[in-house]
Amino acid sequence: IERPEQPRSSNGTFLLSSPVVEDNAELPKEFTGDGAGISPPLAWKGAPKGTRSFALIMDHVDPQGEMKWYWTMYDIAATTTSLKPGSQDIGTLGTGFRGKLGYEPPRSKGPGAKTYVITLYALSSPLSLGEPRTVNRQNLLAAIEGKVLASSSLRVVHTSKGENKKGDRAPQHPDAPDRPKRTREPVPDAGKIKNAPPELIKPAISDTMKLNVYADNWFMLYVNGRLVAVDSIEFTPHNVVSVDFLPEYPMTIAVLAKDNANPGSGMEYGTSIGDGGFILKFGDGTVTNASWKAKSFFHGPVNGDTANPKVTQEPLPANWWAVEFDDSNWQNAREYTSEQVDPKQPFFENDFKGAKFIWTEDIALDNTVIFRTKVEKPSWTPRWNTKPDLDVKGLNADVTGK
Repeated sequence: IERPEQPRSSNGTFLLSSPVVEDNAELPKEFTGDGAGISPPLAWKGAPKGTRSFALIMDHVDPQGEMKWYWTMYDIAATTTSLKPGSQDIGTLGTGFRGKLGYEPPRSKGPGAKTYVITLYALSSPLSLGEPRTVNRQNLLAAIEGKVLASSSLRVVHTSKGENKKGDRAPQHPDAPDRPKRTREPVPDAGKIKNAPPELIKPAISDTMKLNVYADNWFMLYVNGRLVAVDSIEFTPHNVVSVDFLPEYPMTIAVLAKDNANPGSGMEYGTSIGDGGFILKFGDGTVTNASWKAKSFFHGPVNGDTANPKVTQEPLPANWWAVEFDDSNWQNAREYTSEQVDPKQPFFENDFKGAKFIWTEDIALDNTVIFRTKVEKPSWTPRWNTKPDLDVKGLNADVTGK
């Protein structure tokens, strides 16, 4: 991974600095793994008009070309202009590349000076990323996409104490994990594979993100052709399904959503006509909105006629969940307000900020709907390099009669 050069200020006025280190200068020992390892103090000025919050990332590309991150912080109040040394009570701390919450001090191995980049982002709105332990560099960058008003970077240098000029290894920091030499270091206890070649790295829980789904009344969800989540409670009560999910981009999402309706009349509980509604939010900021594709496969009662109810149905298309399925001729979904859908209490107890309820043009009479969308992340690279041995493709059951 080649890290693009970060400007000191993206707009010429927003500027990040530190009272303890100049740009491109050596970071004092206190703020590295050779010292106390606390986060350095920062200060900034010139935030653009309309700034509603700040987010921060400290990262570094190692000699093997792997991107690592040491500090993630978000939802820093717009009135904030500085951080104290070791600050933990401002904003929300995410994880470092080892998967632990909070600041991970530079502790580079191998001789020579290495540069770490601290970037502060001025955002047009606060973020809502759910459980902080799932927040890493990747999904924080995804969450701020489209919200960055300006950014400013401070480059700090750490000269390794791992080897001296004669090539003798210096004493290891007491907190440093004891690992054999590797061509690519996995996160300790996060991707480590026992009795396997050291270059193999598997995904860890720190690579996952949260997925929240609410459907009126039922859904099943596929990502890249694999079943990821399904509502285990058929139709009632209205409930939220939350799962930890491992993303791989580009990400094709396909959802089958059903409103509770009698297959012969299209009506709900006797002679009433129900309405649908579906909403989703991924930890990377992916949300339901009118950009999704939507198509109905069960409509009724036709014309809303409850006295002489009739329905129209067509079978679900083969492989509707597949990445290669062609939905180009489908119409876009329509957005609805929570007042129109009238979700029950579990919806309000979970994070759906930024997401919209969607359905077809007819939220009352369209009872079975498929939604599809594709999420592109061209710069995304997985931290892991292994694939699962599990083959679950055969689990794509025929759900046309569900």
